[in-house]
Formats: sequence, C-alpha cells, structure tokens
Amino acid sequence: MKKVIAILLVVSLSFSFAFITQANTEGILFVDDLFECDEFMSEVEAHLFAEFGEERIRNERTALQQANRIMGLFPTNRLGERIYPDFIGGTYLNDYGNLVIQIVNNENSRNSGYDVWSNAVNLDDIIIEYVEFSARELTETMKVISKFIMDNPDSDVSKNFAFGGIGFKNRVEIALIIYNEEEIARFREVISNSLAIVFEEAPADFSPERWPGSGRGAHLDNEISENADSDILPMNATNLNPGSSIITGSDRYSVGFRATLNGARGFITAGHFLRVGQVFPNVGTVTRLQDRGAVDAAFITTNSNVNLTNNLPSPYTTLSVSPIGNLQLNQTVVKIGAETGITSGQILQFDFMMGNLTSQVRTNLRADGGDSGGVVFTSFPPFNLVGIVTGISGWPGSNTMFFTRASNIFASPTFPALQRF
Repeated sequence: MKKVIAILLVVSLSFSFAFITQANTEGILFVDDLFECDEFMSEVEAHLFAEFGEERIRNERTALQQANRIMGLFPTNRLGERIYPDFIGGTYLNDYGNLVIQIVNNENSRNSGYDVWSNAVNLDDIIIEYVEFSARELTETMKVISKFIMDNPDSDVSKNFAFGGIGFKNRVEIALIIYNEEEIARFREVISNSLAIVFEEAPADFSPERWPGSGRGAHLDNEISENADSDILPMNATNLNPGSSIITGSDRYSVGFRATLNGARGFITAGHFLRVGQVFPNVGTVTRLQDRGAVDAAFITTNSNVNLTNNLPSPYTTLSVSPIGNLQLNQTVVKIGAETGITSGQILQFDFMMGNLTSQVRTNLRADGGDSGGVVFTSFPPFNLVGIVTGISGWPGSNTMFFTRASNIFASPTFPALQRF
C-alpha cells in the first residue's frame, strides 16, 4: 500500500521556500518507505555485500533514510523530484555510502530559509561540503547547453560535443571530442560561458559516427547476440517479466515494466530504432513511441494471450508499483536486461545528455545491445522502478549505461494516462 508522508513543521518565521505538506506528497514514495520489507533484506544485502562491501551498503541504507528526512522538507515538482532552495548545491553519497549535503558558500544564498532549515534538522551525522554553485544554477546551465545542441545539431560546436551532465563535483561536466583550449573557448563563446562548466576529453572509444549528435545516436545496437543471457531471463511468449527478451525481426529488446495506456494493457520498452505499428511476433504491437528529448520509450500493446508480471529474479522479488521521488548521486541501482542479465552499480550523473537525448541518468552499470528497454530499479526492497535502459557512452558491453527516468516517461504527452499495475 502506498504511504503518504506528512511533514508538519510549525514555525513562526517567514521562509523563502515552502515546506512539504500531505497535499503535495500524495502518491510519492519517499526513501524511508524503501525499508519496510525486512524479511527480504538478508538475502538482498548478502548479494550487495558481495559486490560492493558490507560497510558501503549498510552506510548507504542509512544515508538514504537520512536524505529523505532532511531533504523531505523541500517541495517537489510534478515529477516528484525535490526543488532545492538556492543554498543547496546538491546531495550525493560518498565512496563509503555516507550522505553528503553541498551548501552554497555564499551569504546571499544562505538566507533566513537556511537558518530555519538547519535548525529544523539534525546535521550532526551528516557530512557538509561547501560549494560554489547552487543546484538550480547547475540545472539551468545544463538546460541551456541541451537546448542549443538540440536546436543546432549541425553546428560545429554541437558536433564536437560528446556528452555531458551534472555529477557530484558541483559542476556541469562536458566531454568534448576534440579537446583543446580553442574548442573550449568556442564552446564558451557560442553556448555558455558559465563558470560552473568544466571540460574533459571524451574517452578514446567514443566515436561520433557511432553516436551522431544529429541522428538517433546514443542508443544500443539491439541485433541479436549469441551471448544473450537467456538462461537468466528466458523469453516466454505468454509470460513476460521485467527484463524478459522480446524480438522483432533481427533485433532483441527487453521488457521494461507493465502498464496500461488509455485502458489498453501492455508494457514499456526502449523506443529507439522502432516505429509505430511495428510487430513483436506473439507479443504485441508498438502503439506509442518517443525517442528524443527526455524520453526514449515505446508502449507495446500486448496480444490477449500475453501475461505480464512484476516478477523479478532472485534475490529480488517483485517490482513495486509505487513511484519514487528522488535519487541520489552514487546511489546503487539494479538493471535487468535480456543480453547481460542482472547488473548493478552507482549513479554518476543527472541531466545527462548524449546524441538527441536529454535529462538521462548516467551510471557505471554494464549493458549491451539487447538490454535496451530493460528495467532499472532501486537496490533495496520494495524495489521501486526508476527507469529503463537507453544506451551506453562507451563501447558495447562497457560499464557506461544510462537510462531514461520513469518519471519523465509518465510525464510525457506521448504516453497520456499511462498507469502502472
């Protein structure tokens, strides 16, 4: 059952930001709801301990609870994401899994709202890091960059852009294909001269021919591989789980999550290289599709003989139908895809842009062709949906996966009245 968390804070001071009330948290699952299934924790934790270490995972579990209670004082947008006031530069988990809150080291930003907030919460066990830029400034800077590149794909500056996003260094991090002072200066002159931007050279395995900024790029090649992890995620034409293999022609995709669209039952998968009306034999037909901007997704209306489930393979159990509000940089998430099966890792960047896609989430998870559309969810029970696999920013099979946020799919006008079940 969904929980509604009401945070009641009575103060006599006037703030520059609004606190959350029950009215604007309805339907949003917060982080301390993630730990109500303790009977499953021992098996899941053992799996995570083996991969990431016991100290890291135990700290992360505590940190996510702290993040909810502390950051839960801020309002949310229509996607359920926190709207940070100007004194917050960001939040992330460090390499030990501890929560770090970035506070803008600027007296103009740290107004009376900061005093009220800091007095209302216990910061004794939280790592505070003083930074230069607010989260809002970073987000707005990335929006300017994304808009220019989307609107001007044939510009020389756009063609030299490999990818970029917001990481835990309180900067907008931009990778350039040709990396030198001249190209940096041109980028600053043409797109944005914000001091929040830092530049790096794109990895040696990045190829603009593979990921064309003006084309469909940044997606996985879904041609069927002989190495597909079909033993972990077998395809059954009448029973499809999150991550199950589905095939159209010579291409393999993965099931993301089941849903209804305008009353029709089906599921969400990746949208790239598909077209409306395309048929997945014995499964269903593509009826809605978006593969540009913040969303790379397609809705497959399924045949009457197909049974869609929320079942996850062991040690995980069932994909929750409850939405989740916020994620943290360096938080552990899990992916299931038809090609590489179950992989897990951490979130590296938000508002990630590559090719013709924006507002993605970049990770260090492994993925390959055939994983496209596979489900991405939180690593702790009740295993909440956070997105679907979109692509990678390195060579196939590398640990450079990024995903489309589920919240952006539900907010897209391409998928009106999309509902989980």
